[in-house]
Parts: sequence; structure tokens; C-alpha cells
Amino acid sequence: MNITVPKIFFWVIVAVITVVIGVKLLDRGPVAENGSMGSAGSGAAEEIVRLTETLAQNPDDLNALIRLGDLYFDGKRYQEAIELFLRAETVSAPSVHIENDLGLLYLNTNRPLLAIPRFERALEIDPAHLVSLYYIGVSYRQLGDREKARQAYERVLVANPSADLARAVKGELAALRPDTQFK
Repeated sequence: MNITVPKIFFWVIVAVITVVIGVKLLDRGPVAENGSMGSAGSGAAEEIVRLTETLAQNPDDLNALIRLGDLYFDGKRYQEAIELFLRAETVSAPSVHIENDLGLLYLNTNRPLLAIPRFERALEIDPAHLVSLYYIGVSYRQLGDREKARQAYERVLVANPSADLARAVKGELAALRPDTQFK
């Protein structure tokens, strides 16, 4: 395997750009590395206790389920977050937030086959939710299906995304080009 320095450098740059843009898009994507408990900061532990008590009294409190799921997600307690969002799904009308977060949680736990239908449902609920379409592309990339990833990314670009999302998609498309692969 002959890997040249320029190719290695290119892949390092692509990886860094993808990480930075992914974190900025949702601060939660499969590349997010915040490691914190989200915007709640040091108050997250107290909020977790409060929300847990709320759910003990009312297990179907949708706001508590989603907020606690968000806190667990941000704290990288992915399986607990998945369980909460699945419970929220049973007491909620169809929700882009729930579907998209479940998709991201499945991506973060290396289950792209479970993520794709969640992102697709989010798009059914809100066809303008281009971040879900972007993550469909990420899911297919994780699965090694370059053509389906490319198609998803191109659909994002056609839909006139935000500047940050467009940059992320263009970086993903560049990484999919055959001439950028290691040989």
C-alpha cells in the first residue's frame, strides 16, 4: 500500500473540516466531541435529578422525557438517551426533534442502518429539515455506500442549505471522489 504524504495530509484536512462543521451543525452529530452535559453546564446534574423525579411521578411527561434525553445525549449517555426518546415517541405526535435525535444517537452508537429510517421519518415530517438529509448521507457513507451518500448530499445542495451545511456537504462530496481514496 503506497500512501503518499499529500494524500495523508488531504485526509487529515478533510477529517478536521468534517469534525468542525459537524459539531457546529448540531453540536451532537457523530463527530461531536463536546463531552459536556450541554448548555446546562454544571447545573446538568441537578436538572437530571429533577427530571428523573418528574418522570417518577409522571412517566409520560413529554417535556421531561425529551429534556432528559437531550441531557443524556449531550453527556454521551447514548443508550439512556435512546430509551428516553423511544418512550417520548410513544406519547408524542410525530416529531422531527425525536426522530432526528434518535437517528443521531444510532449514528453515535455505530448503527447507521437504524439511523437512516429515523432521518427519513424526520424528513417526512418536515421536508425542509436538511440536516436530516445530510445525516442520511453520513449514514450511507458509514455503511460504505458511496453512491447513496453522494445522492443524499447532492439533494441537500439542490435544496439551498445554510452556508455551514453547504460547506459540510461539499467536504463530504470531495471525500467521496474516487481520486481522493487511498490506493
